[in-house]
Amino acid sequence: MLKEALKSLYKQEFLSLEIIESMLRGRDFEFKPFSFGEVDGFLVEGMGESAFLPARSVSYMNARRGRVTGCQERALTKKIPLPLFIGEGELVSKIHEISRSNDAAADDWLVEIFTPAIASVYLLRYFEKSHALGPYLQIIYESLEAYFIELDHVAIMSLLPVIEGGLRNVQELTLGHSDANVKTAEFASRLGDMIVKHGENCAKSILIYPGSSGPSDVQINFFTHVNPQCDVMNAFRIFFKEVLYRPSNSASDGFNRHLILHLLKNDFASPANYVRVFLLLSHITFCERLNNSSIPMLWPGSDNDSIRVAKYFRELSEKVGQPRSYMWRPGTPLPPEPVPGQ
Repeated sequence: MLKEALKSLYKQEFLSLEIIESMLRGRDFEFKPFSFGEVDGFLVEGMGESAFLPARSVSYMNARRGRVTGCQERALTKKIPLPLFIGEGELVSKIHEISRSNDAAADDWLVEIFTPAIASVYLLRYFEKSHALGPYLQIIYESLEAYFIELDHVAIMSLLPVIEGGLRNVQELTLGHSDANVKTAEFASRLGDMIVKHGENCAKSILIYPGSSGPSDVQINFFTHVNPQCDVMNAFRIFFKEVLYRPSNSASDGFNRHLILHLLKNDFASPANYVRVFLLLSHITFCERLNNSSIPMLWPGSDNDSIRVAKYFRELSEKVGQPRSYMWRPGTPLPPEPVPGQ
């Protein structure tokens, strides 16, 4: 088989035509420069099969090439899913800065960037066009109302089932899976399947490439270099697996699906945690965008409808949310009534 014949070449950190020729001398193979998506390398044909050899090994590219995946890995220390409405250069710089700050600074940044304008654009120009999230649009809208009037517990808990329903739906749309009883490991595995499926479409005739012998970290990492959309989907897969759906016995705080739904810890309801969950919905629509062209790929900005909804959210915050901050909290005395004008 061609795969066996090329096994030693796949172990090389660097390849050139000369190296390939010297290692395949005497074999009836044809090879030439070729690009698999955005990865340069070589196409090798023989034995009725085609294989791709990258010019640099996957481990080399992981260590030296900038990826959204790498940015997400740095953001894990602050439990931040990447905001997709921020340009990649600005995002990489900010995540580098935030990763070296304290947790409070990370939370403040998330709340600061999640404005009524951002929320309304996602609601009307992404989620409303999504087949995966469409059945839950009213829940998402009401969760935003709760968020802007500072009902943080209600807002966060209402969105967690939407994450699960949206994931089931987008995986059914993309992969044809319709199992309503999906475990965490299966969710994560199917996210990997979605990455592989989209990556393989970049060169459909090639069935042999790094990691192609089966699902593996090498295979998924290869596709993060092949295709930018695969890279973004892998960032989502990492956050899903390492933070939100991490086994609760190894979770250190309340931002964990199991801990929240079963009330095993009571430290989950900060405004920043709502933003975290909401951003995961944007990743679901990004995954669906690959099969639903009505969802924008690039940030579309506000239109008249989203401006009107954003104004409503701002008014909720100013007229209800801010006055609520003066009111009673469980376990505390009722504060004095604020003096008008202060």
